[in-house]
Amino acid sequence: MTFPTLSVQVAFDDDPLATSWTWTDITAYVKSIQVKIGRDREVDDFEPGRATIELDNTDRRFDPEHATGPYYGKLLPSKRVRIRATHSAVTYTLFHGFVDDWPQDYGGSWTSDVVVPCTDAFGQLARATLPSSVYAAEVLADDPWAWWRLQEQEGAGSWSDSSGNSRSVDTSSPAKNPGDPLVRCDATAASRLLNSFTFTTPTGLIPEAAFSWECWA
Repeated sequence: MTFPTLSVQVAFDDDPLATSWTWTDITAYVKSIQVKIGRDREVDDFEPGRATIELDNTDRRFDPEHATGPYYGKLLPSKRVRIRATHSAVTYTLFHGFVDDWPQDYGGSWTSDVVVPCTDAFGQLARATLPSSVYAAEVLADDPWAWWRLQEQEGAGSWSDSSGNSRSVDTSSPAKNPGDPLVRCDATAASRLLNSFTFTTPTGLIPEAAFSWECWA
């Protein structure tokens, strides 16, 4: 019976979010591999796929602080890693994910091993900071000149700008009658309110280039 040939490769030189990678083969330093993907039982929750790679670090090549090592400056978290198996001239990917860390443990012996924990893309997604809403992400993706969400409490003296461009609107002058809504729906009142706006930046209300208004109720 012919056993598969395993290989371990790391994309040391590439950004983890790149769409293509140049792989460096580190199989010669691999002492053991463990891979866990999926769930044990049908009723269990899906969890990120994980791999553990034990590497021979006798020459400290996998030590991030070893300045003369061949991978110095590249031993960073989130570097892409893949584990592959070749059998009968066919290559299969057993794991494709990201390095969590490069922990060092010399243990007082003449040799040193590094046990590298890795997580697949689901682990990266779980650690990602998601936008407050899909709607907010969609609006900001359009790179708005200004975005007034109109979430202020009654009596607020301005509309804050959520676009990040610091184009808040001063609504305190002229003064409105007590109980008046911050925004009216009739065109006449809307025009009157627009004419009274004063921006906190000197750019003025209307951009010099062509623009469009988008409103949602």
